Amino acid sequence: MFELPGSRVAIAVGDVVGHGLTAAAAMGRLHLLLRSTALAGASPAEVLESLDTASLAIAGAAYATVGYAEYDPIERTLRYASAGHLPPLLAVGDTVTYLNDGRSPPLQLATRARPEAAMAVPEGAMLVWYSDGLLERRDEVIDVGLDRLAKAAETLRGADPQEWCDQIVFAMTGGAATTDDVVVTCLLLGGIAAPTDESGVLRITLNSVKDLPPTRRALRAWSVTHELSADQTDALLMAANEALINSLEHAYHGRPAGPVTLTAMRGQRREIRVEVDDRGRWRASSTDGERGRGLDLINQMARRVVVNLSRHGTRVTITVPES
Repeated sequence: MFELPGSRVAIAVGDVVGHGLTAAAAMGRLHLLLRSTALAGASPAEVLESLDTASLAIAGAAYATVGYAEYDPIERTLRYASAGHLPPLLAVGDTVTYLNDGRSPPLQLATRARPEAAMAVPEGAMLVWYSDGLLERRDEVIDVGLDRLAKAAETLRGADPQEWCDQIVFAMTGGAATTDDVVVTCLLLGGIAAPTDESGVLRITLNSVKDLPPTRRALRAWSVTHELSADQTDALLMAANEALINSLEHAYHGRPAGPVTLTAMRGQRREIRVEVDDRGRWRASSTDGERGRGLDLINQMARRVVVNLSRHGTRVTITVPES
């Protein structure tokens, strides 16, 4: 499990054929390749297709199974794909469902483009993905193990993923040793809501660049709530981020850093307006061309940019079309 750009979370499970050093090395290399491909922006299906190609050069990777999913807590959507791996389980209250879409054969066996699936997820759902070692028993078909897992998940309550993992393993194994490796990963699919006031205005105060990531998440959530397109959201985030960086880094030069406030609202002319306020004064642009690039980028992203300087500080107003 790892974090992706845009506040998304990735979850991956897999299994290789065989045991020993070769199998462990193959799994390690596949994990690194999966992570780097996902961080580069590949979709779940593209991640699996990339592993198909890469696995040809990895000893012990042939016929490996891989499951990969991405969860967006702002849009509350789950995208997933499976190359021969057992299906993930989604638990919502006492309702348990196996996600059987987006399936294709193990690595190196696909004969067509790999599919993926997507779905809207209710907040508070628990996603459970596991290895076959959790289910397999001698003289028992895999469907029996899947039924046992579903019944165990139906009885679980609470929102602690670690407790879910512990209880599922105990329910499935009884604490006894197993003949195969057991992997269980649980992810609570929560949401991120924008902290707006009663009129729908988003207002956040930042004190350092460390506050930038949560501010971007909140602004993206606000943009989704106001039904901005993906392109509009990206432009708004990039322009606002540059304005915030400028204020945080340049407004208080030569004295202790002060607050910077971001305000996002709907305008009166079918526009989205973001204001970035500080109580300082930006430094003048340098002659080496390094300064001023932030404002150039903001102007490229926005329909209109206005910078107001006063004795109280600096306000940058960024306007983008609503549609």
